[in-house]
Amino acid sequence: MNWFRKHLKRGSRLALFALAIQFALSFGHFHGEIARAAPGLPAGPLPQQHAERFPIHWAIGTVSDLTGAGLHGVYRTVSVGLLLGIVVVLALTLRRLGLDLRARFVLTGLLVASAYPVRYLLAAPGMAADALFLLGLATAVWALVADEGGVLVAGLLLATLGRQTAVPLAVVAALLLLARRHYCAAATAVLLPGLLYVVLRVVAERFSNGGAVDSSSSVGSALDHPHELASHLGRMALVLAVPAAVAGGAWLRTRVVPAVAPLALAAGVVVQPLVLNPEWVAKNEPRLTGLALPALAVALVPPVRAATLGAAETAVLSAAILLSSFHARYSDVGLAHSWQWAVLVAACAAAVFVTLARVQARSRVPSGASQVAGTPWRR
Repeated sequence: MNWFRKHLKRGSRLALFALAIQFALSFGHFHGEIARAAPGLPAGPLPQQHAERFPIHWAIGTVSDLTGAGLHGVYRTVSVGLLLGIVVVLALTLRRLGLDLRARFVLTGLLVASAYPVRYLLAAPGMAADALFLLGLATAVWALVADEGGVLVAGLLLATLGRQTAVPLAVVAALLLLARRHYCAAATAVLLPGLLYVVLRVVAERFSNGGAVDSSSSVGSALDHPHELASHLGRMALVLAVPAAVAGGAWLRTRVVPAVAPLALAAGVVVQPLVLNPEWVAKNEPRLTGLALPALAVALVPPVRAATLGAAETAVLSAAILLSSFHARYSDVGLAHSWQWAVLVAACAAAVFVTLARVQARSRVPSGASQVAGTPWRR
């Protein structure tokens, strides 16, 4: 324990080290039909939703073609670089909010030591579009904290280049800006990502199958299959279990709720796989839900800060968060089946909840505790 206290100031370095551990424990594979066709565009039809994410794949393929570097190596380099960028932006956000090192260590760990998205993206660097979206989302969250409307729009544009998931997210961000009476920034936050998406879709139609989401793609069509619907919700819960345990345990301890603005952005991401038909999502609920983690980590700042974590609590929380990331498919730690990972996640979430809720906070924080000096954090 003395060693832990002595070295806790190295939290940021340890977060990057944890990312390296994730890399070592993960397997490698990728896909890149668009990248292999670059600097041209693929001839064969691709699913519409995949074709619309062509920018990052086209760029990677073009770099590979111009430099002669192996496509897999370029994918791996770009994926790791994007993940490091996400961690850096999250660290800057938490630092700006004035968190102590223990709270920063735990909240950074929610992202860095995660099965989805981090371990998955290390195992599948071909999913670089997801990493690009995450970097854009992390940038948008930082901008909300700093009240920088221009940077927020830039983050949304970056996220839109990664995934169409950013388009509904832009609507949420615009509403948050309207609540702050930033009317011009709100209009820009909706219009520019929307226009960018239209351009991407028009280009993608040249090599896509033209498929679109219809009523059969909504979760409503699965209501007649309760077992399938339960599995759909359960796969989403696997990713949200530990963050929910942090929020619930810290609330019982302090009665401080998560910050509204980043929580709204996270909800804007989570609701999308929630309302889609399980068959259409094709069991990708954990990956799609995990895209909300940068926003969720920042949303949990007020209750975790108010919990005033001790050194032992920080150690237990960090260990539980790390253990919960050992997915059977993306980790070589002896887990052979997904149900074993589900049991591990449930146990780790319980440990996190009990650790945070077991004692009363030493001091209660007033209801305005989510307000950081100079930051319109309550909105």
